[in-house]
Amino acid sequence: MKAKVIVNKLLETVDPAFAQAMQQATAECLADVNAAVFGGEGDNKEKGRRPQNGYDINCGLCEEWSERVRVLYREATGRDDVDVLDPGNVSGNPDDSLEGHVFLRFKGRFYDAECPEGVDDFRKLPLFTKQAEPDLDAPESNLDRYAKAIGAQADASALEILRHFRRSAIAYIKWANPRDAENGVWGWEDEDMAALRRAKTFAEAEAILAKYESEPSFLSMVAQGYFV
Repeated sequence: MKAKVIVNKLLETVDPAFAQAMQQATAECLADVNAAVFGGEGDNKEKGRRPQNGYDINCGLCEEWSERVRVLYREATGRDDVDVLDPGNVSGNPDDSLEGHVFLRFKGRFYDAECPEGVDDFRKLPLFTKQAEPDLDAPESNLDRYAKAIGAQADASALEILRHFRRSAIAYIKWANPRDAENGVWGWEDEDMAALRRAKTFAEAEAILAKYESEPSFLSMVAQGYFV
C-alpha cells in the first residue's frame, strides 16, 4: 500500500489532529540525526543505529515519540486528551511496566509508532503480540524458519542456504552487539566470527549465533527484511 493511501486511510479513521500529531512525531524521530535505537545514544551512535520505521522507534524511542504526540496534539487543539501509558498504568500492576514499552491511549484506543491506526486492547499492539509468541523467536527455532523467511523451500541443510544463513547471522551479531573500544565493550569475539564463517552445518552456526542473540531476535529481524 502506497504511503499516500495509508495516510488518507488514517485520516479517515482517526481524529485528524491526532493523526497529524502521530505523523509529525514519527517524521521528527526518523529525521533526528542524533536518534539511535537498540541501546544507542545520540552522541555515541556506534552503540546503535538511526531509526528507519515505526518498529525502530518502538525499540528505544517509544517514550519520546509518545510524549511528542501528546504535546503536538495539545498545541493543535488546546486539549489534553492523550494519555501516555505503559502496561503497568493500564493493568494496575506496577510489575507490568517491566515490559518496557510506552504507548498512547486516545478516546479508548491504544496507539504507538508502529500502530497509528490503533487497537482496542493494548495487548494487541504489534510489539506485545510478538512478545506473546516467544517460542517463535527462540534461537532453536530459527533454522527451518530462516529458510522459509528467505523464500527457500529446499532442505534447510542445503549449502547455499547455509552460506546465506552464516552471512546474515554475522551481520546480525555485529549489529546487535556493537563494539565500543573506548568503553571496553568488545561486542563479539573474532574467533567466533571466524568459526561461524567456517561452519559446515546449521547446528554449528546456530550454536555460535545463540551466544549472541538478544531481543529483537535474529529471525524476527530477518522476517522484517533485515540481513537478507
